[in-house]
Amino acid sequence: MALSRRNFLEVATGFPAVVLGARRVGVQLLSGPGQEGTGFLLLDLGKDCALPESLAGFEAVLRSTSISYQRAPAGTSNVARTLIAPAATLSDHLFAHWLRTCLENGASVLFETGAAYLSPGEFMSQQHWVQDYLGVTIHSPLRIWEEPHAWSRVPYLDYTWPLRTKVRDFSVVVPVSSPDGEAVGWFGETPIAVRKHIGRGMLFFLGSPMGPHLLTGDPQASCWLRELCAQAYC
Repeated sequence: MALSRRNFLEVATGFPAVVLGARRVGVQLLSGPGQEGTGFLLLDLGKDCALPESLAGFEAVLRSTSISYQRAPAGTSNVARTLIAPAATLSDHLFAHWLRTCLENGASVLFETGAAYLSPGEFMSQQHWVQDYLGVTIHSPLRIWEEPHAWSRVPYLDYTWPLRTKVRDFSVVVPVSSPDGEAVGWFGETPIAVRKHIGRGMLFFLGSPMGPHLLTGDPQASCWLRELCAQAYC
């Protein structure tokens, strides 16, 4: 059963809103060798995270690694080279502009969309800003157990990067595409994850929630994230 979208934060318009929007997440990027700061920033988007268990899942695995990370609530200023946005449902253009700026300045961003859990109108809003700012198209969600012949097979999602693995999933996936990106995750023949360069940074856009699998200790999902972290940290 789909989850309802939680109300997202209202922001003012004009120049003061741009400043406020930046402070809501307030992330700075590592600009050169020797600069101190955290390796990973786990964005706590509050009401704009569709699945709190996804946030908890990413944090559980990050805690098990030797890589430094920080969880950033609204209003916190951090220094980071890699950002993780779990189950994000924001349709806020200020956030979109900030995210695009982070990428252009050299950040790696793992964006796990929570679009599958939005109302149709909210889904369209996220669809528009993701296309406009990230060059990624999100398509109508697929509920795995409603697919033809789903009952006759165990549903797996296939990932080809950062390593080749299969993650069992029984929920819902959002197909994704990008003309200048590389599909690196599949449900059958349907792409559900892409990666692409934006400016000096790298975007990994995830259409299927990985966080809940991480929280339950799924070994394939955990290996997948640890490898992604290792590659991003190099």
